Amino acid sequence: MKNDNKKYPAVFPLLEHENARAFLLKHSAGFLGKKTDDHKFKINIQIIKNNPDPKTRSFVATYTVKDQRKQVKMIGVNRPLQRSDYEYRILKYLYKQTRIKTKIPRAYVIDRNQNVFFMEFATGRPLSEIINNSNVKPENFRDIAKLLRELDKVKTSNLGFLDRAPYFKWIERDLKLAKKKLSSSNFIYVNRKWTNWKKWWETKNSNGSFEVRFAHGDMNPKNIYIDKSKKGSLKLIDFDRSFLAPRFWDIAGFMSQLETYPELKISNSKREQYQKLALKTWENVVGSLSAKEAEHIKLFRQYFRIAAIANIAVWGNPFQSKKFLTYLFKNLL
Repeated sequence: MKNDNKKYPAVFPLLEHENARAFLLKHSAGFLGKKTDDHKFKINIQIIKNNPDPKTRSFVATYTVKDQRKQVKMIGVNRPLQRSDYEYRILKYLYKQTRIKTKIPRAYVIDRNQNVFFMEFATGRPLSEIINNSNVKPENFRDIAKLLRELDKVKTSNLGFLDRAPYFKWIERDLKLAKKKLSSSNFIYVNRKWTNWKKWWETKNSNGSFEVRFAHGDMNPKNIYIDKSKKGSLKLIDFDRSFLAPRFWDIAGFMSQLETYPELKISNSKREQYQKLALKTWENVVGSLSAKEAEHIKLFRQYFRIAAIANIAVWGNPFQSKKFLTYLFKNLL
């Protein structure tokens, strides 16, 4: 543990005011337009998440910086498993795409030595909150469908660094831990479903059955920000799970998150209503699915259900999760 503490300090340097100020002052031209004067440069840090655990170390914080001319609010992020550079490179590339740049946070600057990058702060509220407050509108789903259509068109020839599969380590870690949380019969059942799904995935990948496109990879309602004060203002955040995916992975993921995300405080019938709305809206924007494409979406959703069951069993509230897990088990294919 002593070695871990040396390698992973309990306090991240860029969460400390003096270190953060020095770094951001040096790179201030990237977000203020030009390098600013030392004496007129001020910052304020508000920590949202701070996890110093050596295996999953990460943080998220807001940084409000200003000089005599301008004030900018940014998000500073340290991703687990050295994924900050990965996400930074994706955002920098996507920002060059005219139809996408206004729908994603702009990446400003990165400190690769400390695995931290700074990006534009997304205004508005997450879709999860809007759904919980019963304020979601059909046009919100239409805007999401339009963004997915544009992401589907992204040229991937310059994205050779992207992963070629979902990040299976997360789900396999949670399944291993879930063995102690689920009943023996439920664990055997969900683990068998996972084994079967992976075999199906590997077979399809090996024979070239999938048409590969860029995918966001984590279409959780908490990652979709909508600013109702600005018409059509939508921001999609958290690209650290993006990968070269089979086409339609993201619409399958979005529907699955509407089904499985436990922080949506709505009835199961309401969840199903939103899933149907998401698919219908998406088809209106992108085009109707063939029978084969619809079957692929159905099987992609199996992945998200298994992931949700494992995650909720391990990290969820045991008293609140029992009924919801029963619902998810019933939906497994």
